[in-house]
Amino acid sequence: MPFPQFDPTRLIIRPLDERQHDLSIERHLPLDELPAELEPAAMRDLAILGERLVQARQ
Repeated sequence: MPFPQFDPTRLIIRPLDERQHDLSIERHLPLDELPAELEPAAMRDLAILGERLVQARQ
């Protein structure tokens, strides 16, 4: 096994009001800003994925 097995007994789940995340609003894209263009290969992959999603719903 390349990684040690996950031990769920070591997981500490806190109530929602005690939880914090490490993301800040500055890391997110502003709503009025367009994202960078994808490379052609990524666009092809995205188009294939979209087609497969449509087919799966039919």
